[in-house]
Amino acid sequence: MMLLDGCFMIEVLRASECSDDYAPNDPVFSSRMNHLRKPYIKRDMLLLENQLPLLVLKALLEVENLGRTDAEYINHLVLSYCGETLRANLSRLASHPLELYRMSLLHKDTIVQVKSPPINETKVIENAVELRESGVHFISNDKYCTSLTDIKFDPKTGRLKLPVLPVHDGTEHFLLNMVAYEQIHVGTGNEITSYIMFMNALIKTADDVKLLQRKNIITNSLGSHKDVVELFNRLPKEVAHDPNDALNKVRFELSEYHANKGNRWLANLRHQYLHSPWMVLSIVAASLVILLTFIQTLYSVLTFHLRK
Repeated sequence: MMLLDGCFMIEVLRASECSDDYAPNDPVFSSRMNHLRKPYIKRDMLLLENQLPLLVLKALLEVENLGRTDAEYINHLVLSYCGETLRANLSRLASHPLELYRMSLLHKDTIVQVKSPPINETKVIENAVELRESGVHFISNDKYCTSLTDIKFDPKTGRLKLPVLPVHDGTEHFLLNMVAYEQIHVGTGNEITSYIMFMNALIKTADDVKLLQRKNIITNSLGSHKDVVELFNRLPKEVAHDPNDALNKVRFELSEYHANKGNRWLANLRHQYLHSPWMVLSIVAASLVILLTFIQTLYSVLTFHLRK
């Protein structure tokens, strides 16, 4: 079975780059069928229960003896099929496509779980709109090769940097399989699970999705904001929160920032009175009128007393 699946996978990976060797009416590998077969094959390729060891591909390529058979080439071949922009800093051959896909989203080569500094209590953070009302600024971390776990919060400026996540029909399927992979493989880490739990806390209403989409943190291809909300509400079901969550420190800092009444007061001032240039000019003009009136009154009082 692995021999048959391995031969098919090699042919699929190669056909995605060049389909000239097949007849135009080939029902599977013709160039016109590429965009039709790819989503379904990719979906099956990343199913946890369908994982094929990449060592099988390496062995078949070595038997074929027609080109490169090194780990870098095989990793690149698989990732090129999964997505044009996916990269993984792997110095070894990945165990299987799902591990490779997961590493490409994390941009690292490690199976050691990264633990955040110990925090005595786990904080529950508010949704995106509530955090914005307390002065949190959402920033899209759109740098090339940004890890899904590259989430940082600066309590001094209130800036929360989040990676860009494309949301489409396959997003739920891919994330669920990676969560399952993390849950059953000891020592793998919980980075994808941590990210999903964090986004689930941020996204509770359609307004949260609108805010994150406006900030270019989410690109929504599902069509409806409500669909995105339901997606992130379904993902973390029956997944326990890990006290060593890699994002636990960010949660704690966000919770403390939101609890600060001064931050909420300043945020309310900005949203109510400083949200447009015209409002700022109006406030400046009113302040100048008050200041000039005070100076004029003071001058009149001083003049009256000096005349005495």
